Amino acid sequence: MNMTNQELNVLDVTRRRLVDDQIVVLDCVWKVFRRTGKGTLDKKMYSILKRPDARVYIEEFGKGVLIQMYEDGRSVYRPTFLGALACSEGGRLEELMKRYITFAAKNFDDYPDIEVISSGNIGSECNLSEDELVDICALLDLAGWWAGGVRGASNWSAQIPDQIEKVAYGGNVEDFFYEFIHERSAIFLEVEEAKRGLGFGVFSPEDEDLPLNQGGRGGDTDLAIDFGFIEDVGLRRQLEADWGELISIRQVHAWKACVILCGSILEGVLLDILRRKSFAQLKESFVATNKIKYSANVEEWSLSRLVDFALDVGLLRDDHHDLMGVVGGFRNLVHPGRQYRNNRQIGVEDADVSFSVIKYCIRDVSRSLQRFLE
Repeated sequence: MNMTNQELNVLDVTRRRLVDDQIVVLDCVWKVFRRTGKGTLDKKMYSILKRPDARVYIEEFGKGVLIQMYEDGRSVYRPTFLGALACSEGGRLEELMKRYITFAAKNFDDYPDIEVISSGNIGSECNLSEDELVDICALLDLAGWWAGGVRGASNWSAQIPDQIEKVAYGGNVEDFFYEFIHERSAIFLEVEEAKRGLGFGVFSPEDEDLPLNQGGRGGDTDLAIDFGFIEDVGLRRQLEADWGELISIRQVHAWKACVILCGSILEGVLLDILRRKSFAQLKESFVATNKIKYSANVEEWSLSRLVDFALDVGLLRDDHHDLMGVVGGFRNLVHPGRQYRNNRQIGVEDADVSFSVIKYCIRDVSRSLQRFLE
């Protein structure tokens, strides 16, 4: 990708377009996510803005910088990586990330097989305070470089960024950083634009009667998925909305958005099951057998690990294993460097495979779950 720094610097463009009250909103969302790893209630955002059109206003200026979702049945907003860097502390946060990239490149040069770096090494080698470690922990999560552990100042690890060899062997840190932001933002915008073009937003309780889990807007019963087995009501509604969006996104040929959303839906289904008390013993056995480090919070498990658990306990049939790996790989497209590193172009065949795998595996999980409840 031969672009100049100026062309790649979507961060500066974003900072220039934001006005004071929008930055106040980003500050609020960033501070909550930094502290808790969770989103900020939408009502909190509306109270900050004190505008009758607050909902629409946030939707318009939030493109690329905010993500609306449901957590525990409540509508919340989270910052994107770009959104965190565009808040009032963005300049300082940007420098922290560049320090991490520089450190990661040095580690890669010294130890080419290295895959993760501990928070202790990051803190000492980058000369970070405890507060700065909390900052960079949240930033790495938003960047997709989080590798697990306990959020905060210690006991977590981070991934070596994809294509870090560019920096390790003479490339410019700023070029690498701005290119990463450009690529990551493009993926989020592709998903959002596909949804907006079809009139979709994030599911809200007012939409409860819409038959999104019955084939979306098309009504094709072959596309119907019943998410009634999901215990978390808020998550169930979000998955139903996501399924409807997935069907419509396929109709406009947004293939990359389609495969990413497939992985996200499967992740949500498996997380709901792993959170249940009835699966606690099976989870602990799986963790012990596979010697999984940093295992307390299943929210931090990768999709591939969630799938391995489902296969191990019999929620998924073994004959799905290879196909599930395909979907897990597509889900990783949310880490843009992997697509460029592997020269991977996503097309209709990839979207169709992902869609078929998700459809049949969700039905299998639902049926298998009944055996555990009997």
